[in-house]
Amino acid sequence: MGKRKEHHYVPQFYLKKFSTNSDNTQIGIYNLKNKFLYYKAPIKHQAKAKLLYGDNDVIEARLGKLEDKAAGIITSIINDHDVPSIKSSEYISLIYFVLFQYTRTLGSEIRTNSQIDSLMNHTYEKLKGLKSEPEREKIPVTEIMSIAATSLPLADYLCFQLLINETKIPFITSDNPIVMYNELMEKKKALNFGAAWAFKGLQVFYPISPNYLLIWTDPFVYNCGDEILNPLIKTNDENDINQLNILQFLNCQEQLFFNLEFKKDQLNQIENKYYYKKISCQPNTFGLGSYSFVTGIEHKIGLNLSFNKLNKSGEEFRLGNRLVYFRHPSFEGIREKIR
Repeated sequence: MGKRKEHHYVPQFYLKKFSTNSDNTQIGIYNLKNKFLYYKAPIKHQAKAKLLYGDNDVIEARLGKLEDKAAGIITSIINDHDVPSIKSSEYISLIYFVLFQYTRTLGSEIRTNSQIDSLMNHTYEKLKGLKSEPEREKIPVTEIMSIAATSLPLADYLCFQLLINETKIPFITSDNPIVMYNELMEKKKALNFGAAWAFKGLQVFYPISPNYLLIWTDPFVYNCGDEILNPLIKTNDENDINQLNILQFLNCQEQLFFNLEFKKDQLNQIENKYYYKKISCQPNTFGLGSYSFVTGIEHKIGLNLSFNKLNKSGEEFRLGNRLVYFRHPSFEGIREKIR
């Protein structure tokens, strides 16, 4: 078998869950750059890039094995509501897959390099008065993916649940489908939004079909109930679905994916209100003393989901003089080792 010239950074098995035809070969797409909407796009041609993981198929093959495990788990979740318990082997395989999915996309590569560029520009201008961007080699997505291989401990201490969509509005997904948010830090007006795996207040949203979405939340600050006895959440609130779809729109690199139930007018409502917010959002750089810092590309929408509220600890949390607040004390040492 010859080498693959193009590597998929969103798995085809995953996109088939949003298919628009009976044999799962087509999907609805909207390309933001070209303003192109089409409901019969071949899935095999979506979310791929030439030699994204290098000039051989080693990484692609390893990702394929990870996808095979995740595909069975996700299918079981959708078909049987069989949500794996935290610490089970199925859960470890799933969260490992999610960690890699977050880092393996073109959007991840662009996001990371834009943060570094922003930080370098801020630092050089501050220290040397330079206005032009310092030259450097861009970090490839394969290096960014190496972070995922060591980040599994930072995904601990999270509540894991399945959200069931009982509205007529379907979930959509994108070429950058793992969305991170931090409603706690947004409400507390933190300087650093803190949407990262180790941070206090983290929320992770991952749609796995038009009717189902996986959620990870910080149980220390959000009221997620007893996720062991009741890992299922149901919502018939269209505002919940609209907000989660808006986050997919803002988080995508260039392309949205959906089934036939997602209508053009629903897309237009999101784009008309949030397109400028998407294109104008850039990494935020700032200085504290002699140090320079950069935040991620933070798409804040005033998130207010009916099923996810701050608990007493979250309401009483107050910002101090720290830039980073970890979800668990053990993370500080782990993060330093990774760094």
